[in-house]
Amino acid sequence: TLSGTTSYTATKVWLDNGSTGRPDATYYLYRYREEQPYTTAAQVWDTNGSPVTVTSDNGDGTTYTLSYGTDGEGNATLPKYDSEGYAYIYVVREVMEGGGYEQVFGTVNDDGTITPSQLPDIADTDDNGDRQAGDTFLYNEGTLSNRKSGSTTAQVVKVWNAAAFQSEFDGVTAEFTLYVREKGSSDDEWVKATGSNGDPIVRTMTGFTAETLSGTSLELSVPLYGADGQVLEYTWRETGVSQSSTARLRTSADEAEESWEYSFTLEQSDGLNIEDVTVRDIRYTSETDYDPTTGITTITNTAQNEITYTVDKQWVDAEGNEIEAPADAVVTFH
Repeated sequence: TLSGTTSYTATKVWLDNGSTGRPDATYYLYRYREEQPYTTAAQVWDTNGSPVTVTSDNGDGTTYTLSYGTDGEGNATLPKYDSEGYAYIYVVREVMEGGGYEQVFGTVNDDGTITPSQLPDIADTDDNGDRQAGDTFLYNEGTLSNRKSGSTTAQVVKVWNAAAFQSEFDGVTAEFTLYVREKGSSDDEWVKATGSNGDPIVRTMTGFTAETLSGTSLELSVPLYGADGQVLEYTWRETGVSQSSTARLRTSADEAEESWEYSFTLEQSDGLNIEDVTVRDIRYTSETDYDPTTGITTITNTAQNEITYTVDKQWVDAEGNEIEAPADAVVTFH
């Protein structure tokens, strides 16, 4: 029968931007033997009949070392093999008193990607050699990152100040791109938010009517915390306006991507003269306002064109004959 001893050590990382409200966590030692599924792991008990817990060092406020199974001289004390000579696989299960954190089994990189901890060669893995789905054990020499979790809402309100053109939005679609930054940082730190596929997050609004021009809202549930547990905030930028599939966004392609204020044109008529409908290029300016208190972005597009109407006013007598206007006549048009 094989014999020998081993020990357990792992790394614990708190990704919460130095939060002082961390929940208490206990680390219980388990083990299962090679060639068996991880679901057979049994809790390890000491000679007093109590579950063995793995202790943490004082760390640096973010990173800590978990260790168990050495004596005062650093010698390993955990049995390495069972009675039949099969090697033990020692693992830890974290039990946290309270929520607000997610478990990440590996190292979270600065760009938010995850480098999984390498599992022991004899561990129970899937066909690709990766952690089995549902396996929430921390393996020997692995890393457990506890990252703040939670969600918030990124909301954009679209307002059209369209004057006489408020019924002229058939076929108009507005496109919005989501931006993110660490909460409270400067405006030049906004970057495009990306989805799980790595692509920018883009949403559209359409179906604008005279009744909805004063405020159409779009909301999206997004992560509240970043890769290092920092609080995030979000805003939206209008990155496209099209009319019947013809893009007419902004007056300059150079300013289209980065400017928060810009202009574009739509083909619209005022709809006042049914017999003589005149379609014009109507220029709109767009302004973006982000409220950090509410987290709501309001994008307002305002028609800038001034329209001149010519009115031919005639005065007639009781018989319908045209006459000169009275000297003191005042006429008001509404």
